[in-house]
Amino acid sequence: MLLLVGPGRADRSIPLIECLLYYSRVTTELKQNVAVPIVLGVGTALLGVGVGFALPALARLLVTLIDRTPFPVHGVIDLASDLPLGWSVGLVGVLGVATGLYVAHAAAREALRLEVSRDHLTYRQEDRNGWIERRDLSAVFREGRHLVMLGQDTRPRARLDADALSAGAVQEALRSHGYPWRDGDPHEGQYLDWIDGRPEFTDQEHVLLRRRHRERKNSAAREALDEELTARGLVLRERAGTVQVRRAATAGPGPGAPTALTDGPEPETGCRGADD
Repeated sequence: MLLLVGPGRADRSIPLIECLLYYSRVTTELKQNVAVPIVLGVGTALLGVGVGFALPALARLLVTLIDRTPFPVHGVIDLASDLPLGWSVGLVGVLGVATGLYVAHAAAREALRLEVSRDHLTYRQEDRNGWIERRDLSAVFREGRHLVMLGQDTRPRARLDADALSAGAVQEALRSHGYPWRDGDPHEGQYLDWIDGRPEFTDQEHVLLRRRHRERKNSAAREALDEELTARGLVLRERAGTVQVRRAATAGPGPGAPTALTDGPEPETGCRGADD
């Protein structure tokens, strides 16, 4: 039997399922649906087999079309047109299966995995993983495909590609565990479009922002510069190809941030097992 135990009141039995449901909420795990990489991998493999069936016929059609022009037929096309169907299906099918395995592995590896608890959350994505205390966050919100977490100084603690996770499930998990969820960036009105020479930025800041503009197609260099700019108190984002910048708070919690760590609703009594 399970007993409901509370100060100053008699014990009474409660359903086991009620306790299990409550304690199952202590940590919420969010990850990509296991079917997604399987479907991508199998689909890619089947596409390879299909191309293997169609390759000789397509190559022969291409040879016929090229023969009507003054251009010579490329040796690879000529070889593919003479390839027996069994060899074509086998070779291209194997290539399709190998590609499908790679696609499935990449999809699983790149997908974000979150574990949300009442006092902290952890994340893992590709070769990155991290632990963030709930009390250190002033805001969490969705920005396009990314999940953005701001610290008490309003600087980003993490910006995670959450496209593989259900937006509703992420929002529900964070809210139910007491995280400061926002429907959008709470500092939306503080961003300025960066224009070289704009007086709101110092010469050194302009130097870094120009370097970031030059390295915008180099993801590793761009991320390194973003981290350097964040360390200097500048928060960046991009809108329609335009870099927008705001200054982080110097101290104290951000707007609307909780002033103390508060837990979500808990039962007024505890669950414990007891013999009949």
